Amino acid sequence: MPHITGIGWIFTEKKEATPITRFLWMGFSIYIDHILKTIARHCEVLFCVGKSIADKYGKFAKKAFTYANFLHTENDVVKEVRSLCVRPPYKLLYVGELEERKGVEYLIKAIVLLRKSGIDTELTIVGAGSLEKKLRDIAESEGLSQYIEFSGYIQHGKKLMDIYRFSDIFVLPSISSEGTPKVLMEAMSQGIPVIATNVGSSKHLLADGKYGILAEPKDVESLKTAIESLINDSDLRSNLVAEGLKLALSSTSDSQKMIVKNGLSENIPEIMGKPTYLSRIGQARY
Repeated sequence: MPHITGIGWIFTEKKEATPITRFLWMGFSIYIDHILKTIARHCEVLFCVGKSIADKYGKFAKKAFTYANFLHTENDVVKEVRSLCVRPPYKLLYVGELEERKGVEYLIKAIVLLRKSGIDTELTIVGAGSLEKKLRDIAESEGLSQYIEFSGYIQHGKKLMDIYRFSDIFVLPSISSEGTPKVLMEAMSQGIPVIATNVGSSKHLLADGKYGILAEPKDVESLKTAIESLINDSDLRSNLVAEGLKLALSSTSDSQKMIVKNGLSENIPEIMGKPTYLSRIGQARY
């Protein structure tokens, strides 16, 4: 707890977009923001998952560090990249929760536009969530059932990495703030180009287009255009894959652990030499 140790973590401002949670979030967002800022102010050291969170709360702490909870190791990063988008059908992939904030509905509608324009695409959806039935119904109503595979939840490991590796393009169509999405880095580590929407720390992770293409959230046409550009431009694909592999190698789980380890080791002497927040409260009261 930051008020006891002087060390804090802010992982994400996750907002589940169900009707009740939307209502609750509207009512409590100001209060929650105040709490997070208060936590940050009482931290000697604050660790933030993602640059967007660090930009918002890091300035209130004595010192702030940005890191990501990536799971891949150096050995997980592929050494050889297979040829991508060689022939149709082009295989698209989404990995993540099936919740409204993830925007999967917009990706399915982008597939509709792509197929109507003559681009033979298929989509694999890996994940589970409350919207699975709705998404299946959308796929069926659009006549896409044979082109969209719902694979369910698959835990991190070889099976999931194989699914990444044998896809052509990874798409993360989120419509609200993300921390630093592990799935983007997992996809890059397996040598496939990525598309994400311009929300949260996704835009920072992709460095405004250096490591992947940014589309606009809730914009089906923007997603379609981004997918088309990767299918049609082999130089763009190759460049993004090469840059993504470099980023994956420099952003392994060990490298992220070192950020935390160094941040703690450099500042623990200072933290331990100061009274805790609770002791300061006690002194003020008594």
